[in-house]
Amino acid sequence: MKPNWKPLVDKLGAERCAGFMFMGRVNGINQYKHGIARMYLNLDDSGQCYEYREKWRFEKVDFASQLAKLAAALAGLGETLDTIYDESYIEQKRKALQKAGVVHKRVEIPPISPRTADAGRRRVLSTTVECESLSSRRATTPFRSILTVVSVRYHLQRPSLF
Repeated sequence: MKPNWKPLVDKLGAERCAGFMFMGRVNGINQYKHGIARMYLNLDDSGQCYEYREKWRFEKVDFASQLAKLAAALAGLGETLDTIYDESYIEQKRKALQKAGVVHKRVEIPPISPRTADAGRRRVLSTTVECESLSSRRATTPFRSILTVVSVRYHLQRPSLF
């Protein structure tokens, strides 16, 4: 599946799409996840906005209200829609978490073989699993550490975004 950035670019402008990842398409709805806020904007090809409900059911919603929720979440993190989510940002996040006593790990998992690496017509280049671990000195549970999987990303061979 080829990423369809047009609906998002038409709504936000190319500069404000820098923090988004194209996650796929379900029932004709393009799913764009913001890398910092970890929230989705779901748009059909004409730009109509939807919110995921359950069991792959989407409901039409107002784009402006969804964008306001996303902007508020970003503001709470000290960021904006113009903030670029890239390797540099991820490294800054890792250092800030480490300073706060949270160990942030990234593991790159290469495909087993070219045959098993194909996802439709896209070739999976690698998979990144990000985890955060809170050391036992700061943990508020009886466990020695807390490990949370923050995200799993598949790095696909794909054309230019815009």
